[in-house]
Amino acid sequence: MGCEKPSGPFIGMIRDSNIKFPSNWSDTLPSPAKREELKAQMMLGFQRRNLSELQVEEALDYFEKYEERYYEVTEGARKGSTFHRLCGGGAMVQGETGVFCANCGKLPDLLPPAFMR
Repeated sequence: MGCEKPSGPFIGMIRDSNIKFPSNWSDTLPSPAKREELKAQMMLGFQRRNLSELQVEEALDYFEKYEERYYEVTEGARKGSTFHRLCGGGAMVQGETGVFCANCGKLPDLLPPAFMR
């Protein structure tokens, strides 16, 4: 008989109520990347996946929304950390029932287009 971690929506909510957040962003957040910048950064990946022009536009729509909402650190001591732009830089953590901001609580889902999942 194995030792399994209890699961279910209620158990997930209990675990999420005990989330430990890293420190919030303390300075001014960098501006969100513009659509042209995102396209330049991701075009090679789009080409490797053989995305149609319509799919590229859908992907860029998603990434623009992502950039408006979140800032993801890609280098330095906080690499891999994500911060919520809409509240000025609340630290974000993936919980069992969704994504949480240290300032705002549970955040609404932002799902990528089906072809990107």
